[in-house]
Parts: sequence; C-alpha cells; structure tokens
Amino acid sequence: MGKIIFKLAETDEEKDALYRLRYDGYCLELGYLNPSNYPDKREKNGWDQQAYHIIALENDTVIGTLRLLPPVDGRFYSQKFLNVTFPPEAQPEQCLELSRLYVTPPKRGRGAKIMFGMGKVAKKISVERGFQYWYLTMESAVEKILTRHRWKLVFLAPRQNVLLETAARVIMSLRPALIALTEQDMKFPPV
Repeated sequence: MGKIIFKLAETDEEKDALYRLRYDGYCLELGYLNPSNYPDKREKNGWDQQAYHIIALENDTVIGTLRLLPPVDGRFYSQKFLNVTFPPEAQPEQCLELSRLYVTPPKRGRGAKIMFGMGKVAKKISVERGFQYWYLTMESAVEKILTRHRWKLVFLAPRQNVLLETAARVIMSLRPALIALTEQDMKFPPV
C-alpha cells in the first residue's frame, strides 16, 4: 500500500488515465453509461474541457477521480435531468458542480478518506478561483458520509429518481444540494 497523493490533473497522461478509470467505473462497473458510446474506452464529454479534474494517485496509478464543473450559460450538467432551483444567495455563477466522484473498487475500504482527500484539493482550487459554493447531486451513500462528518448541506429539492439511458436502463436516486466553502460548513477529517 503506497502513499496516496491528491492533486489537480494537469497532464494529458493524467487526464487520459482518469477518463479510462471513469469508463471502467461508470460504464462497466456501475452501468450508468452505455459503454458502446465510448469506443475509445474513455468516459468523457464536452463538459470535461472546462472542468477541473482532481485525482488520487497511488504508485503513479489513478485510483480516484472528482470533477469540478463551472456552469455553462447559467446551468449545470446535472440540470439536464434534475429539476433544481438555486436560492438567491447562491446563484450558479458562484458555484462549481461536483461530479464523477469515483474510487476504484480495491480502494473502497479507504473510499471516504480518498473522497475527502480529493475534496480538500477541490476546495482549495475552488476558493482560489473565487467560487463560494459547491453544487452536488448525491446518492444516499455519499449523503450519509457527508452528514456523518457534519457537512452543512442545503438541499435544493427532494430526492429525484433519474432514468439513465444505458443498455441496462439504470435508475439513480439523486438529491441536489449546496454547501458553502467555509470552515464552519465543511469539515475534513484527517486523510
């Protein structure tokens, strides 16, 4: 077990590795996306060009990914399939959307620590770039981890079932929320 490094993916090689890991996770393991839509075995879309990609590396191998997306024309990626209204104090231009959180199965025993390690880097990058909030859509497992660590989530809508157009036609239950990028609203455990 090597030391895990958390960082912004900057090189083409790092980005290629994270796209391959996302393909393995989102297309093959979880079945959220149809693998035939990704013949190069790299899960990426048009939103990735303006995204900040955070990775977890162990022995120079990408073991975790997290994507931060700025809004495009005042809307976020997940608003294509979720009905969300933002409160006046947190408009989309003040937010980054967290998405594509994935930790490779052999590392899931340390999944929360890896998630929080990537989160610390993501928060630093977000604040440095002037963002004040994260917008995220969560499955119940992630929501439980964050609330257990006393993150002050502001829910924007009830949990919504989303039918994913995959080969298996998977239904995800997602809950959209905001969190302010402040010390009092989010506490990171040691990683």
